[in-house]
Amino acid sequence: MLKIYTINLIIVLSGITEYVSMEEFIEKFGEGGIALIKKAEKEYTPSYSIDREGNAIIIKGDITKSLYEKVSKYLAEGNIKRIIINSNGGDIDAGISIGHLIYKYNLDIEVFDRCISSCANYLFTAAVNKTIRDGAAVIWHGNTQQKDFREFDLCGRTVSSLNGFPMDDEEIAEQKTPEMQQEWEARRQREYDFYQLIGVNDYIARVGQEPKNYGNFTMPVKHMLKFGVANVQAPKDYGEIGYCNNFNKLNSAIALSCISVSEEHFNYENDRKKFGERCSHDGALTINTSTNDLPIRSR
Repeated sequence: MLKIYTINLIIVLSGITEYVSMEEFIEKFGEGGIALIKKAEKEYTPSYSIDREGNAIIIKGDITKSLYEKVSKYLAEGNIKRIIINSNGGDIDAGISIGHLIYKYNLDIEVFDRCISSCANYLFTAAVNKTIRDGAAVIWHGNTQQKDFREFDLCGRTVSSLNGFPMDDEEIAEQKTPEMQQEWEARRQREYDFYQLIGVNDYIARVGQEPKNYGNFTMPVKHMLKFGVANVQAPKDYGEIGYCNNFNKLNSAIALSCISVSEEHFNYENDRKKFGERCSHDGALTINTSTNDLPIRSR
């Protein structure tokens, strides 16, 4: 049995459950394992529950277009002040749409257990006041601008430099169609416009990926503020190594890293935007060393 949690895996073999990284999974199971992952992804059906209790909307599960429509309906009824959520993430477009609703209606958000991926990127960041319950976590692992997406788009690299996961021929052909390229360009622009609207630096979703990749990551509240994510209430030790260790004891499949954001991170991102990037021989992107180098593209 295989169950996928974002970019990590739980493998149950002979009744023994263990966490393995994507790189370890590929090394251990090879092409057959990759095919199994692809099959599981195609067969996965998103699910969620949504209820109203007083002035709160309670959400459990995946972020989908259908969820967006139901959130919109509840908000139209009036007197909604906050969202209480536990979500592994989901659809990018639906996440941005719900984020716009949260921002428009000046909603608060409260996270119990977890808020991962699109939940962290677009729902959590858009809220006025943000609460992380004791033992819960807000978890980022990239966005539409993440490095392996840029490498495919700009360099044609088909093996992720973040987790070593290869694209199959069908996926490559689909992503290279003009229609899909236009769709992703529009999605990137929509995400950019969203972050501009809410006043948040989108690097918050990638700072744990580049310059160094930590997989699933979170950070102390004071470091969230560096990206414009303010008004966060969390346990005193939130984002510290001990907090992540305790979280991982109960959620080993996520393998959460608590990172510390330094000036070095922002220097990296500023240089990337200032000097642009170029493709190395293996299709990995590297930052140009000066403005005299001509970038392929800078996002």
